[in-house]
Amino acid sequence: MNYFVSLQQFSTISKMNAIKKKYYFIPIVVCLIGIIGMLLYYFMGSFSQQDTTQYVYIDDNDNLDSVSAKLTPIAGEHSLTAFRILSRHVGYDKHIRSGKYAIEPEENTITVLRNLKNGHQIPVRLTIPESRTMDRLAGVLSKKLMLDSTVIAIRLHDQALCEEFGYDTATIACIFVPNTYEVYWNTSLDGEDAERARQLLGREAQRESLRHRTIAQ
Repeated sequence: MNYFVSLQQFSTISKMNAIKKKYYFIPIVVCLIGIIGMLLYYFMGSFSQQDTTQYVYIDDNDNLDSVSAKLTPIAGEHSLTAFRILSRHVGYDKHIRSGKYAIEPEENTITVLRNLKNGHQIPVRLTIPESRTMDRLAGVLSKKLMLDSTVIAIRLHDQALCEEFGYDTATIACIFVPNTYEVYWNTSLDGEDAERARQLLGREAQRESLRHRTIAQ
């Protein structure tokens, strides 16, 4: 009889433990669902609160605070909070890349941060006018590029730079053939950027020269 009672007690205790486990399990599941929902809301929801493609210009001297300020008119408050958290986690705040970046309406916070961190910028359309004095060229370039007009004017009067393009300070304007080009907003007049610009403008100058010779014939 005692043995039978012990089995009953054991069965009762087992059922009670199962009920207790169930009660503990439910709050855990609710918490997990809440955490997942919060992560989806902050990190996987649409970063932009605008219905059209938005553009942000990141300068060489920008930091995380100034980048966040530029994103404020575009992003929702929760998306911007998530952006700042992720930026510090992946080290973007220490390696900010300049450029013009597009933010599409359907992109989430992770996608936006990845584009900015990896420098996936978009080109700008640069139109060289027919009348291209040095001052006007400097003004046109500064409106479309990150460069300051004063810096551009000084560089275009730099004999060493002009020689890199195969011209001098009196003839350098000839390389800027009137046309529309696609270049990156943070293009500079030094290093690899200068070499790419020389090749691009050089090819256009050759095409223009060939066109004039064909017309003359």
